[in-house]
Amino acid sequence: MKKIETLVIRGRRWFQKLYGNTYHTVTVVVNGHVLKSNIQYGYGTQYLVTAADLLRENGYDIPENNLEALRTLKELSENDYEVVDVPRKKRFIGGITVNNKYLNFLNWAVFTMIDRKTQDDHKSKIQVCGLFRSPVLAEESFLPNLPNPEVKRYLLHVDDLERFEEFYNFIQDLNEKYGDYAIFHVKDGNFTVDEENKFRYMLHIWTDTKIRGVDMF
Repeated sequence: MKKIETLVIRGRRWFQKLYGNTYHTVTVVVNGHVLKSNIQYGYGTQYLVTAADLLRENGYDIPENNLEALRTLKELSENDYEVVDVPRKKRFIGGITVNNKYLNFLNWAVFTMIDRKTQDDHKSKIQVCGLFRSPVLAEESFLPNLPNPEVKRYLLHVDDLERFEEFYNFIQDLNEKYGDYAIFHVKDGNFTVDEENKFRYMLHIWTDTKIRGVDMF
C-alpha cells in the first residue's frame, strides 16, 4: 500500500430538483498527484466516502471501514477538505446536469445501476461510466475494454436515462411488494408503451420481473 504524505480534497455538489437527488464529484491531490472521481450520487459528506474509494482504488492505505476512513482522511489532510455547492441549469443526464458545450453531442451513455440497498432513500441510481457520440463507438471501443465483465452495464440515449431509472425502481418496488406475481403488475406503471417495451427489452423482463442482462437500446 502507498503511504499518504500530503492530502487535499475538494468536492463539487449539486442538487437535481426534479427527483430530489444530490450528486457530486471529488478531486483528490495526494502526494502531489491529482485523482478525479466520476459523477456519484450522494449528499452531505458522501464526497469524502468517494474520496476514500478513489484512494483505495489507486493503492493508497485507507481503512475499509468508512467511519475509520473518514477520520483518517481528516487527519491526513489536516482538515484541508471542503465541498462547494454549485448550480446546474441546463441539460440533465440521468440526474446529472451538463452545461459544457463540448459535451452537447455526446448523446449515448454507458452506465451501471447503484443498488438501492446502499442508498439512504432506498432508490437505485444511475451511475454514468462514459458518454459517446454514437452507440457504435461505445460498443466497439469502450464496453469490450472495461474491467469486471460480470458487472451489469447498459447503453442508452441520454434523453431516456431518467425514465429508465424510474422504471428500474418501479420493477424493484413490484418485486418487493408482489414477489412472484410482480409480472402481472408491470402495466401499473406510468410508462408509455414504447418506454415499457424498450426498458423491458434492456432488462430482459418477459415472463418474470427478475432483472437480468447487459443490454442497450
